[in-house]
Amino acid sequence: MPMSIEEKRKIFPPDHPCQGKTEVEPEPEPEPEPPETED
Repeated sequence: MPMSIEEKRKIFPPDHPCQGKTEVEPEPEPEPEPPETED
Protein backbone atom coordinates (compact mmCIF):
# COMPACT_ATOMS: atom_id res chain seq x y z
CA MET A 1 0.00 0.00 0.00
CA PRO A 2 1.55 3.32 -1.07
CA MET A 3 2.20 5.72 1.73
CA SER A 4 0.82 9.24 1.57
CA ILE A 5 3.22 12.17 1.45
CA GLU A 6 2.10 13.22 4.91
CA GLU A 7 3.00 9.79 6.28
CA LYS A 8 6.40 9.94 4.59
CA ARG A 9 7.10 13.36 6.07
CA LYS A 10 6.63 11.89 9.54
CA ILE A 11 9.22 9.17 8.88
CA PHE A 12 11.70 10.50 6.34
CA PRO A 13 13.66 13.78 6.49
CA PRO A 14 12.58 16.56 4.10
CA ASP A 15 15.49 15.84 1.76
CA HIS A 16 14.77 12.11 1.52
CA PRO A 17 14.15 10.75 -2.00
CA CYS A 18 10.92 9.17 -0.77
CA GLN A 19 9.47 12.65 -0.38
CA GLY A 20 8.98 12.69 -4.13
CA LYS A 21 11.34 15.58 -4.81
CA THR A 22 13.36 15.32 -8.00
CA GLU A 23 15.97 17.81 -6.83
CA VAL A 24 17.28 17.35 -3.32
CA GLU A 25 17.78 20.74 -1.72
CA PRO A 26 18.54 20.78 2.01
CA GLU A 27 16.25 23.25 3.73
CA PRO A 28 17.67 24.50 7.04
CA GLU A 29 14.95 24.69 9.65
CA PRO A 30 15.02 27.96 11.60
CA GLU A 31 15.34 27.29 15.30
CA PRO A 32 12.30 28.59 17.19
CA GLU A 33 13.38 31.53 19.30
CA PRO A 34 12.01 31.47 22.84
CA PRO A 35 9.81 34.47 23.60
CA GLU A 36 11.65 37.10 25.59
CA THR A 37 9.87 37.50 28.88
CA GLU A 38 10.91 40.13 31.37
CA ASP A 39 9.87 39.43 34.90
